[in-house]
Amino acid sequence: MRRWSICIFAWALLVAGCSSGGGQPDAGIDADGGAGDEGPTICSSIADCPLHNLCIDGICQAGSSCTSDGDCQSGYVCFLSKEVCVPENPCSGDGDCSAPTPRCLDGFCVACLDDNDCSSGMECSPDHECVLPGPDCTGDNDCSAPTPHCDTAAGKCVECVTDGHCSGQVCEPSSKRCVDCYQNTHCGGDTPYCLVEQHLCVGCRDDGDCPGNQRCSQAHVCTDVVCTSDADCSGTVSTPRCNTATGDCVQCTSHDHCSSFQWCRNFTCQSGCQTDQECVDKQGAGYHCNSSTGQCYYAECTSDSDCTSQDKPHCLTQQNPANNRCVECTDDTHCNEFFYCRPTDHVCSPQPCYQYPDPDAKCREVNSCYICDYSSGNCTPPTDQSGFSCTYPNGPECCPGYRCNTLGHCTIDLNCSASDPVCPEGYECNTSYNQCEWKSCCQPPCGSGEFCNADCQCESGCHGSGEMCDPFVGNCCQGLICNPFWPFCTGG
Repeated sequence: MRRWSICIFAWALLVAGCSSGGGQPDAGIDADGGAGDEGPTICSSIADCPLHNLCIDGICQAGSSCTSDGDCQSGYVCFLSKEVCVPENPCSGDGDCSAPTPRCLDGFCVACLDDNDCSSGMECSPDHECVLPGPDCTGDNDCSAPTPHCDTAAGKCVECVTDGHCSGQVCEPSSKRCVDCYQNTHCGGDTPYCLVEQHLCVGCRDDGDCPGNQRCSQAHVCTDVVCTSDADCSGTVSTPRCNTATGDCVQCTSHDHCSSFQWCRNFTCQSGCQTDQECVDKQGAGYHCNSSTGQCYYAECTSDSDCTSQDKPHCLTQQNPANNRCVECTDDTHCNEFFYCRPTDHVCSPQPCYQYPDPDAKCREVNSCYICDYSSGNCTPPTDQSGFSCTYPNGPECCPGYRCNTLGHCTIDLNCSASDPVCPEGYECNTSYNQCEWKSCCQPPCGSGEFCNADCQCESGCHGSGEMCDPFVGNCCQGLICNPFWPFCTGG
Protein backbone atom coordinates (compact mmCIF):
# COMPACT_ATOMS: atom_id res chain seq x y z
CA MET A 1 0.00 0.00 0.00
CA ARG A 2 2.99 2.31 0.61
CA ARG A 3 3.70 2.36 -3.15
CA TRP A 4 0.33 4.05 -3.79
CA SER A 5 1.25 6.89 -1.42
CA ILE A 6 4.34 7.67 -3.50
CA CYS A 7 2.72 7.28 -6.94
CA ILE A 8 -0.42 9.23 -6.11
CA PHE A 9 1.54 12.06 -4.50
CA ALA A 10 3.46 12.46 -7.76
CA TRP A 11 0.18 12.35 -9.68
CA ALA A 12 -1.34 14.98 -7.41
CA LEU A 13 1.56 17.32 -8.07
CA LEU A 14 0.99 16.89 -11.82
CA VAL A 15 -2.72 17.67 -11.53
CA ALA A 16 -2.05 20.76 -9.43
CA GLY A 17 0.53 21.97 -11.96
CA CYS A 18 -2.06 21.74 -14.75
CA SER A 19 -4.81 23.59 -12.84
CA SER A 20 -6.38 26.64 -14.38
CA GLY A 21 -5.99 28.72 -11.21
CA GLY A 22 -9.45 30.10 -10.41
CA GLY A 23 -10.26 33.21 -8.41
CA GLN A 24 -8.93 33.64 -4.86
CA PRO A 25 -11.27 33.12 -1.88
CA ASP A 26 -12.40 36.04 0.25
CA ALA A 27 -10.47 35.74 3.52
CA GLY A 28 -10.67 39.43 4.47
CA ILE A 29 -12.83 41.49 6.83
CA ASP A 30 -16.54 42.07 6.19
CA ALA A 31 -17.95 45.60 6.01
CA ASP A 32 -19.41 45.19 9.49
CA GLY A 33 -15.96 44.36 10.88
CA GLY A 34 -16.56 40.61 11.18
CA ALA A 35 -14.36 37.90 9.79
CA GLY A 36 -14.80 37.28 6.06
CA ASP A 37 -15.63 33.98 4.37
CA GLU A 38 -12.57 31.77 4.78
CA GLY A 39 -13.33 30.19 1.39
CA PRO A 40 -11.91 26.93 0.08
CA THR A 41 -8.41 25.77 0.95
CA ILE A 42 -5.87 26.59 -1.76
CA CYS A 43 -3.49 23.75 -2.65
CA SER A 44 -0.60 22.89 -4.92
CA SER A 45 -0.76 19.15 -4.18
CA ILE A 46 -2.80 16.68 -2.15
CA ALA A 47 -0.27 17.19 0.66
CA ASP A 48 -1.77 20.67 1.27
CA CYS A 49 -5.28 19.29 1.87
CA PRO A 50 -6.92 17.93 5.05
CA LEU A 51 -8.01 14.31 5.47
CA HIS A 52 -10.55 12.95 2.98
CA ASN A 53 -9.79 15.74 0.45
CA LEU A 54 -8.22 15.86 -3.03
CA CYS A 55 -6.39 18.76 -4.69
CA ILE A 56 -8.40 19.57 -7.86
CA ASP A 57 -7.91 22.77 -9.88
CA GLY A 58 -5.78 24.19 -7.03
CA ILE A 59 -8.59 23.80 -4.46
CA CYS A 60 -9.06 21.11 -1.81
CA GLN A 61 -12.28 19.25 -2.51
CA ALA A 62 -13.94 16.45 -0.54
CA GLY A 63 -13.42 12.92 -1.83
CA SER A 64 -14.52 9.42 -0.76
CA SER A 65 -12.94 8.54 2.59
CA CYS A 66 -11.21 5.19 3.07
CA THR A 67 -8.82 3.21 5.23
CA SER A 68 -8.07 0.49 2.65
CA ASP A 69 -8.49 -0.20 -1.07
CA GLY A 70 -11.61 -2.21 -0.28
CA ASP A 71 -13.39 0.99 0.77
CA CYS A 72 -13.02 2.45 -2.76
CA GLN A 73 -15.05 1.78 -5.89
CA SER A 74 -13.62 -0.15 -8.83
CA GLY A 75 -10.72 1.68 -10.48
CA TYR A 76 -9.75 3.53 -7.30
CA VAL A 77 -7.28 2.84 -4.48
CA CYS A 78 -6.89 4.31 -1.02
CA PHE A 79 -4.29 7.06 -0.55
CA LEU A 80 -3.55 6.16 3.07
CA SER A 81 -1.89 9.35 4.26
CA LYS A 82 -5.04 11.35 3.40
CA GLU A 83 -7.55 8.50 3.80
CA VAL A 84 -9.18 9.35 0.46
CA CYS A 85 -9.89 7.31 -2.70
CA VAL A 86 -7.87 8.29 -5.77
CA PRO A 87 -7.78 6.87 -9.33
CA GLU A 88 -5.77 3.67 -9.63
CA ASN A 89 -4.43 4.87 -12.99
CA PRO A 90 -4.23 8.70 -13.21
CA CYS A 91 -4.75 10.11 -16.72
CA SER A 92 -3.42 12.95 -18.86
CA GLY A 93 -5.93 12.48 -21.70
CA ASP A 94 -8.87 10.37 -22.88
CA GLY A 95 -6.39 7.89 -24.36
CA ASP A 96 -5.39 6.86 -20.83
CA CYS A 97 -9.00 5.94 -19.95
CA SER A 98 -11.39 3.15 -20.90
CA ALA A 99 -14.99 2.06 -20.21
CA PRO A 100 -16.84 2.58 -17.95
CA THR A 101 -14.84 5.79 -17.32
CA PRO A 102 -13.61 6.77 -20.81
CA ARG A 103 -13.10 10.54 -20.33
CA CYS A 104 -10.18 12.27 -18.56
CA LEU A 105 -10.94 15.23 -16.26
CA ASP A 106 -8.32 16.84 -14.01
CA GLY A 107 -6.29 13.63 -13.93
CA PHE A 108 -9.35 11.47 -13.16
CA CYS A 109 -10.93 8.98 -15.56
CA VAL A 110 -14.67 9.75 -15.37
CA ALA A 111 -17.80 8.42 -17.08
CA CYS A 112 -18.78 11.68 -18.78
CA LEU A 113 -18.06 15.35 -19.31
CA ASP A 114 -21.53 16.21 -20.65
CA ASP A 115 -24.81 14.53 -21.61
CA ASN A 116 -23.45 13.55 -25.05
CA ASP A 117 -21.12 11.04 -23.34
CA CYS A 118 -24.08 9.15 -21.85
CA SER A 119 -26.47 6.67 -23.44
CA SER A 120 -30.01 7.65 -24.45
CA GLY A 121 -32.20 8.59 -21.50
CA MET A 122 -29.23 9.32 -19.23
CA GLU A 123 -27.53 12.58 -18.30
CA CYS A 124 -24.13 13.57 -16.94
CA SER A 125 -24.31 14.46 -13.25
CA PRO A 126 -22.17 17.15 -11.55
CA ASP A 127 -20.06 14.24 -10.27
CA HIS A 128 -19.47 13.25 -13.93
CA GLU A 129 -21.44 10.03 -13.71
CA CYS A 130 -24.16 8.95 -16.17
CA VAL A 131 -27.42 8.88 -14.20
CA LEU A 132 -31.15 8.93 -14.85
CA PRO A 133 -32.27 12.56 -15.22
CA GLY A 134 -33.77 14.23 -12.18
CA PRO A 135 -36.56 16.82 -12.28
CA ASP A 136 -35.85 20.15 -13.96
CA CYS A 137 -38.24 21.81 -11.54
CA THR A 138 -40.30 21.28 -8.41
CA GLY A 139 -42.33 24.51 -8.67
CA ASP A 140 -43.02 27.52 -10.91
CA ASN A 141 -40.18 29.42 -9.23
CA ASP A 142 -37.76 27.08 -11.03
CA CYS A 143 -39.15 28.07 -14.47
CA SER A 144 -39.20 31.13 -16.73
CA ALA A 145 -40.70 32.24 -20.08
CA PRO A 146 -41.51 30.79 -22.55
CA THR A 147 -42.12 27.76 -20.24
CA PRO A 148 -43.05 29.52 -16.97
CA HIS A 149 -44.94 26.68 -15.25
CA CYS A 150 -43.69 23.47 -13.61
CA ASP A 151 -45.33 20.17 -14.52
CA THR A 152 -44.47 18.55 -11.19
CA ALA A 153 -45.53 15.09 -12.39
CA ALA A 154 -42.89 15.18 -15.13
CA GLY A 155 -40.47 17.54 -13.39
CA LYS A 156 -40.36 19.71 -16.54
CA CYS A 157 -40.95 23.41 -17.22
CA VAL A 158 -43.83 23.82 -19.68
CA GLU A 159 -46.00 26.52 -21.28
CA CYS A 160 -49.09 25.49 -19.33
CA VAL A 161 -50.49 22.92 -16.91
CA THR A 162 -54.13 24.10 -16.76
CA ASP A 163 -56.44 26.08 -19.06
CA GLY A 164 -56.09 28.98 -16.64
CA HIS A 165 -52.49 29.39 -17.81
CA CYS A 166 -53.72 30.16 -21.36
CA SER A 167 -55.37 33.41 -22.47
CA GLY A 168 -58.38 32.61 -24.69
CA GLN A 169 -57.01 29.14 -25.41
CA VAL A 170 -56.86 25.72 -23.77
CA CYS A 171 -53.91 23.70 -22.46
CA GLU A 172 -53.25 20.62 -24.61
CA PRO A 173 -52.65 17.85 -22.04
CA SER A 174 -49.93 15.87 -23.82
CA SER A 175 -47.72 18.70 -25.11
CA LYS A 176 -48.61 21.18 -22.34
CA ARG A 177 -48.98 23.93 -24.95
CA CYS A 178 -51.68 26.58 -25.31
CA VAL A 179 -53.80 25.82 -28.41
CA ASP A 180 -57.16 26.81 -29.91
CA CYS A 181 -58.57 23.30 -29.53
CA TYR A 182 -57.86 19.61 -29.14
CA GLN A 183 -61.50 18.44 -29.22
CA ASN A 184 -64.80 19.66 -30.73
CA THR A 185 -66.12 20.99 -27.41
CA HIS A 186 -63.57 23.79 -27.64
CA CYS A 187 -65.13 25.05 -30.91
CA GLY A 188 -68.50 26.58 -31.84
CA GLY A 189 -70.46 28.91 -34.12
CA ASP A 190 -69.43 28.69 -37.79
CA THR A 191 -66.38 26.57 -36.87
CA PRO A 192 -67.75 23.76 -34.68
CA TYR A 193 -65.13 21.12 -35.50
CA CYS A 194 -61.52 20.75 -34.30
CA LEU A 195 -58.76 19.68 -36.67
CA VAL A 196 -56.87 17.91 -33.91
CA GLU A 197 -53.48 17.75 -35.65
CA GLN A 198 -53.54 21.49 -36.42
CA HIS A 199 -55.47 22.43 -33.24
CA LEU A 200 -57.70 24.55 -35.49
CA CYS A 201 -61.49 25.15 -35.32
CA VAL A 202 -63.08 24.81 -38.79
CA GLY A 203 -66.46 24.60 -40.50
CA CYS A 204 -65.94 20.96 -41.52
CA ARG A 205 -63.37 18.20 -41.47
CA ASP A 206 -64.81 16.07 -44.30
CA ASP A 207 -67.96 15.77 -46.41
CA GLY A 208 -69.76 13.99 -43.54
CA ASP A 209 -69.78 17.21 -41.54
CA CYS A 210 -71.76 19.03 -44.28
CA PRO A 211 -75.57 18.96 -44.84
CA GLY A 212 -77.30 17.61 -47.97
CA ASN A 213 -75.20 17.59 -51.16
CA GLN A 214 -72.63 20.01 -49.86
CA ARG A 215 -68.98 19.03 -49.68
CA CYS A 216 -66.16 20.06 -47.39
CA SER A 217 -63.75 22.21 -49.41
CA GLN A 218 -60.01 22.37 -48.94
CA ALA A 219 -60.60 25.50 -46.91
CA HIS A 220 -62.73 23.30 -44.60
CA VAL A 221 -65.91 25.13 -45.49
CA CYS A 222 -69.15 23.37 -46.56
CA THR A 223 -69.97 24.31 -50.18
CA ASP A 224 -72.25 23.10 -52.96
CA VAL A 225 -70.58 20.82 -55.53
CA VAL A 226 -69.55 23.29 -58.25
CA CYS A 227 -67.63 21.24 -60.83
CA THR A 228 -66.61 17.85 -62.11
CA SER A 229 -64.40 19.18 -64.95
CA ASP A 230 -62.83 22.43 -66.20
CA ALA A 231 -65.83 22.94 -68.45
CA ASP A 232 -67.99 23.52 -65.38
CA CYS A 233 -65.74 26.44 -64.38
CA SER A 234 -65.47 28.12 -67.79
CA GLY A 235 -67.75 30.94 -66.74
CA THR A 236 -65.50 32.04 -63.87
CA VAL A 237 -62.52 34.04 -65.16
CA SER A 238 -60.54 34.00 -61.91
CA THR A 239 -61.12 30.27 -61.20
CA PRO A 240 -61.29 28.47 -64.58
CA ARG A 241 -59.99 25.08 -63.39
CA CYS A 242 -61.80 22.30 -61.55
CA ASN A 243 -60.32 20.65 -58.50
CA THR A 244 -62.12 17.37 -59.02
CA ALA A 245 -61.12 16.13 -55.58
CA THR A 246 -63.26 18.77 -53.90
CA GLY A 247 -65.55 20.00 -56.69
CA ASP A 248 -64.18 23.52 -56.29
CA CYS A 249 -63.42 25.90 -59.17
CA VAL A 250 -59.85 27.09 -58.65
CA GLN A 251 -57.28 29.23 -60.43
CA CYS A 252 -54.97 26.32 -61.31
CA THR A 253 -54.27 22.66 -60.72
CA SER A 254 -50.81 22.48 -62.37
CA HIS A 255 -47.87 24.79 -63.20
CA ASP A 256 -48.93 24.80 -66.86
CA HIS A 257 -52.07 26.74 -65.93
CA CYS A 258 -49.93 29.72 -64.81
CA SER A 259 -47.83 32.24 -66.76
CA SER A 260 -44.14 31.72 -67.50
CA PHE A 261 -42.88 33.03 -64.18
CA GLN A 262 -45.63 31.72 -61.93
CA TRP A 263 -46.22 28.35 -60.27
CA CYS A 264 -49.39 26.67 -59.03
CA ARG A 265 -49.33 26.33 -55.26
CA ASN A 266 -52.43 25.56 -53.21
CA PHE A 267 -54.47 25.95 -56.42
CA THR A 268 -53.41 29.58 -56.94
CA CYS A 269 -50.78 30.98 -59.33
CA GLN A 270 -47.90 32.46 -57.33
CA SER A 271 -44.91 34.40 -58.63
CA GLY A 272 -41.30 33.49 -57.89
CA CYS A 273 -39.72 30.05 -57.85
CA GLN A 274 -39.01 28.30 -54.57
CA THR A 275 -37.21 25.10 -55.63
CA ASP A 276 -34.97 23.92 -58.48
CA GLN A 277 -37.60 21.36 -59.42
CA GLU A 278 -40.13 24.12 -60.10
CA CYS A 279 -37.71 25.63 -62.62
CA VAL A 280 -37.10 22.25 -64.25
CA ASP A 281 -40.86 21.69 -64.48
CA LYS A 282 -41.38 25.05 -66.17
CA GLN A 283 -38.23 25.54 -68.25
CA GLY A 284 -36.47 22.18 -68.54
CA ALA A 285 -33.31 20.42 -67.38
CA GLY A 286 -30.37 22.55 -66.25
CA TYR A 287 -32.50 25.32 -64.76
CA HIS A 288 -32.18 26.24 -61.08
CA CYS A 289 -33.97 28.54 -58.67
CA ASN A 290 -32.38 31.62 -57.14
CA SER A 291 -34.49 31.57 -53.97
CA SER A 292 -33.42 35.08 -52.97
CA THR A 293 -34.82 36.62 -56.19
CA GLY A 294 -37.40 33.97 -57.08
CA GLN A 295 -35.96 33.76 -60.61
CA CYS A 296 -34.91 30.72 -62.62
CA TYR A 297 -31.50 30.63 -64.24
CA TYR A 298 -29.68 28.12 -66.40
CA ALA A 299 -26.44 26.63 -65.12
CA GLU A 300 -24.56 23.56 -66.24
CA CYS A 301 -24.14 22.69 -62.56
CA THR A 302 -24.54 23.96 -59.02
CA SER A 303 -22.69 21.12 -57.25
CA ASP A 304 -20.44 18.18 -58.12
CA SER A 305 -23.46 15.88 -58.16
CA ASP A 306 -24.61 17.64 -61.35
CA CYS A 307 -21.35 16.71 -63.15
CA THR A 308 -21.65 13.15 -64.44
CA SER A 309 -18.68 13.05 -66.84
CA GLN A 310 -15.62 11.20 -65.55
CA ASP A 311 -13.39 13.70 -67.36
CA LYS A 312 -15.09 16.72 -65.73
CA PRO A 313 -16.52 15.58 -62.39
CA HIS A 314 -16.34 18.88 -60.46
CA CYS A 315 -18.54 21.99 -60.56
CA LEU A 316 -16.77 25.33 -60.91
CA THR A 317 -19.14 27.85 -59.32
CA GLN A 318 -19.03 31.50 -60.34
CA GLN A 319 -20.38 34.74 -58.89
CA ASN A 320 -22.87 34.62 -61.74
CA PRO A 321 -24.32 31.09 -61.43
CA ALA A 322 -25.20 31.10 -65.13
CA ASN A 323 -21.45 30.76 -65.79
CA ASN A 324 -21.06 27.62 -63.65
CA ARG A 325 -19.53 24.72 -65.54
CA CYS A 326 -18.19 21.19 -65.02
CA VAL A 327 -14.38 20.97 -65.03
CA GLU A 328 -11.64 18.45 -64.32
CA CYS A 329 -10.60 20.18 -61.09
CA THR A 330 -11.26 23.21 -58.92
CA ASP A 331 -8.32 22.77 -56.53
CA ASP A 332 -5.10 20.75 -56.27
CA THR A 333 -6.70 17.99 -54.17
CA HIS A 334 -8.61 16.87 -57.27
CA CYS A 335 -5.33 16.05 -59.06
CA ASN A 336 -2.85 13.20 -58.72
CA GLU A 337 0.58 13.54 -57.12
CA PHE A 338 3.00 15.79 -59.06
CA PHE A 339 0.03 17.57 -60.69
CA TYR A 340 -1.78 20.80 -59.81
CA CYS A 341 -5.05 22.38 -60.87
CA ARG A 342 -4.15 24.97 -63.50
CA PRO A 343 -6.27 28.05 -62.67
CA THR A 344 -6.55 29.25 -66.27
CA ASP A 345 -8.52 26.25 -67.52
CA HIS A 346 -9.02 24.07 -64.38
CA VAL A 347 -7.17 21.12 -65.88
CA CYS A 348 -4.81 18.89 -63.88
CA SER A 349 -1.33 19.71 -65.20
CA PRO A 350 2.16 18.60 -64.20
CA GLN A 351 3.47 20.64 -61.29
CA PRO A 352 6.39 22.77 -62.61
CA CYS A 353 9.47 20.97 -61.35
CA TYR A 354 11.31 24.23 -60.62
CA GLN A 355 8.85 24.98 -57.80
CA TYR A 356 10.33 22.20 -55.64
CA PRO A 357 13.32 22.81 -53.32
CA ASP A 358 15.41 20.23 -55.25
CA PRO A 359 13.92 20.15 -58.77
CA ASP A 360 16.15 17.35 -60.12
CA ALA A 361 15.52 15.18 -57.05
CA LYS A 362 11.78 15.63 -57.52
CA CYS A 363 12.10 14.59 -61.19
CA ARG A 364 14.02 11.47 -60.21
CA GLU A 365 10.93 10.44 -58.22
CA VAL A 366 9.10 10.34 -61.55
CA ASN A 367 11.92 8.63 -63.46
CA SER A 368 15.37 7.89 -62.08
CA CYS A 369 17.14 9.50 -65.05
CA TYR A 370 14.98 12.63 -65.47
CA ILE A 371 16.09 16.18 -64.71
CA CYS A 372 14.13 19.43 -64.50
CA ASP A 373 13.76 21.46 -67.69
CA TYR A 374 13.49 24.98 -66.25
CA SER A 375 12.17 26.46 -69.49
CA SER A 376 9.08 24.25 -69.60
CA GLY A 377 8.85 23.16 -65.96
CA ASN A 378 8.65 19.53 -67.11
CA CYS A 379 10.73 16.55 -66.03
CA THR A 380 12.60 15.26 -69.09
CA PRO A 381 15.63 13.09 -69.90
CA PRO A 382 18.75 15.22 -70.40
CA THR A 383 20.02 15.87 -73.94
CA ASP A 384 23.41 14.54 -72.90
CA GLN A 385 23.80 12.66 -69.63
CA SER A 386 27.53 12.07 -69.95
CA GLY A 387 29.29 12.64 -66.63
CA PHE A 388 26.16 12.41 -64.44
CA SER A 389 26.77 10.55 -61.16
CA CYS A 390 25.50 6.98 -61.03
CA THR A 391 25.75 3.76 -59.03
CA TYR A 392 28.08 1.23 -60.66
CA PRO A 393 27.44 -1.24 -62.24
CA ASN A 394 23.70 -1.12 -62.92
CA GLY A 395 23.40 2.66 -62.73
CA PRO A 396 19.60 3.12 -62.46
CA GLU A 397 20.25 6.86 -62.62
CA CYS A 398 21.45 6.57 -66.23
CA CYS A 399 18.89 7.09 -69.00
CA PRO A 400 18.40 4.59 -71.84
CA GLY A 401 21.43 4.68 -74.15
CA TYR A 402 23.84 5.35 -71.28
CA ARG A 403 25.71 3.00 -68.96
CA CYS A 404 27.44 3.52 -65.62
CA ASN A 405 31.22 3.20 -65.84
CA THR A 406 33.58 2.12 -63.07
CA LEU A 407 34.17 5.76 -62.11
CA GLY A 408 30.47 6.13 -61.23
CA HIS A 409 29.61 8.34 -64.20
CA CYS A 410 26.98 7.89 -66.91
CA THR A 411 28.66 7.25 -70.25
CA ILE A 412 27.03 7.18 -73.67
CA ASP A 413 26.41 3.62 -74.88
CA LEU A 414 26.03 3.36 -78.65
CA ASN A 415 25.66 -0.42 -78.74
CA CYS A 416 22.27 -1.50 -80.03
CA SER A 417 20.59 -4.30 -81.96
CA ALA A 418 17.32 -5.11 -83.64
CA SER A 419 16.18 -6.85 -80.44
CA ASP A 420 17.40 -3.99 -78.20
CA PRO A 421 17.30 -0.80 -80.28
CA VAL A 422 17.60 1.61 -77.31
CA CYS A 423 19.78 4.64 -78.03
CA PRO A 424 20.55 7.97 -76.31
CA GLU A 425 18.38 11.01 -77.00
CA GLY A 426 19.11 12.27 -80.54
CA TYR A 427 20.41 8.92 -81.79
CA GLU A 428 18.80 6.03 -83.62
CA CYS A 429 19.84 2.41 -84.00
CA ASN A 430 21.55 1.42 -87.26
CA THR A 431 20.80 -2.30 -87.20
CA SER A 432 23.17 -2.92 -90.11
CA TYR A 433 26.11 -2.12 -87.83
CA ASN A 434 24.36 -2.61 -84.41
CA GLN A 435 25.40 0.93 -83.51
CA CYS A 436 23.52 4.06 -82.49
CA GLU A 437 24.02 6.94 -84.91
CA TRP A 438 22.99 10.58 -84.84
CA LYS A 439 19.49 11.08 -86.21
CA SER A 440 19.29 12.82 -89.56
CA CYS A 441 16.83 15.67 -89.46
CA CYS A 442 17.39 16.52 -93.12
CA GLN A 443 14.44 15.84 -95.39
CA PRO A 444 14.93 14.64 -98.05
CA PRO A 445 18.03 12.72 -96.84
CA CYS A 446 21.40 14.06 -97.87
CA GLY A 447 23.05 12.64 -100.97
CA SER A 448 26.47 11.09 -101.54
CA GLY A 449 29.36 13.10 -100.12
CA GLU A 450 27.08 15.12 -97.80
CA PHE A 451 26.10 14.99 -94.14
CA CYS A 452 23.25 16.55 -92.15
CA ASN A 453 24.53 19.36 -89.89
CA ALA A 454 23.09 20.66 -86.60
CA ASP A 455 20.89 23.15 -88.50
CA CYS A 456 19.30 20.26 -90.40
CA GLN A 457 21.01 21.36 -93.60
CA CYS A 458 22.87 19.05 -95.97
CA GLU A 459 26.52 20.02 -95.99
CA SER A 460 29.26 18.76 -98.29
CA GLY A 461 32.57 17.48 -97.03
CA CYS A 462 31.51 14.41 -95.09
CA HIS A 463 34.22 12.26 -93.55
CA GLY A 464 35.02 8.90 -95.00
CA SER A 465 35.93 5.62 -93.33
CA GLY A 466 38.79 6.00 -90.86
CA GLU A 467 38.63 9.78 -90.87
CA MET A 468 38.21 11.71 -87.60
CA CYS A 469 34.64 12.81 -86.87
CA ASP A 470 32.41 14.59 -84.33
CA PRO A 471 30.01 12.08 -82.65
CA PHE A 472 27.59 14.89 -81.68
CA VAL A 473 27.35 16.14 -85.27
CA GLY A 474 27.56 12.81 -87.04
CA ASN A 475 29.56 14.22 -89.97
CA CYS A 476 30.44 10.83 -91.45
CA CYS A 477 29.39 10.01 -94.98
CA GLN A 478 26.23 8.01 -95.60
CA GLY A 479 26.51 4.43 -94.35
CA LEU A 480 29.22 5.30 -91.79
CA ILE A 481 28.91 6.11 -88.10
CA CYS A 482 31.08 8.17 -85.77
CA ASN A 483 32.29 6.04 -82.83
CA PRO A 484 32.27 8.27 -79.70
CA PHE A 485 34.89 6.15 -77.92
CA TRP A 486 37.22 6.26 -80.91
CA PRO A 487 36.08 9.33 -82.88
CA PHE A 488 36.66 7.99 -86.36
CA CYS A 489 34.14 7.07 -89.04
CA THR A 490 33.67 3.32 -89.19
CA GLY A 491 31.41 0.76 -90.83
CA GLY A 492 32.30 1.55 -94.43
